[in-house]
Amino acid sequence: MPLKSLTETELTVLRACLVLEREIERRPKPDEDDYWAVEDDAEEREYGPRYHPAAWFNDGRPLSPRRRVRFLRAIRRLEVRELVTCTAGEGGRLAWLKLTAAGLKSLGKSKAG
Repeated sequence: MPLKSLTETELTVLRACLVLEREIERRPKPDEDDYWAVEDDAEEREYGPRYHPAAWFNDGRPLSPRRRVRFLRAIRRLEVRELVTCTAGEGGRLAWLKLTAAGLKSLGKSKAG
């Protein structure tokens, strides 16, 4: 899918997800004695980075409801286009976001690159 057909908000989501996925790939696995860290690490490696809109898009500061909804709608559009995979937590809310092969391709990246 050409980048021209994506909105700036959608591109922002894809790029943020790519950066965070690469960070997850590069980080060392946690010490086996730290059960919760091992669990969190395994979840992020399988499902992608945990979705925190304030951290992803606003340096940790809370987003206005308008911006938060704008990003969530962009994520849903990307999911429909099969550029990302969304995984919900136990409460049914979006918890993790992961780029698909098509999402990587839309950014001109490969899984190895």
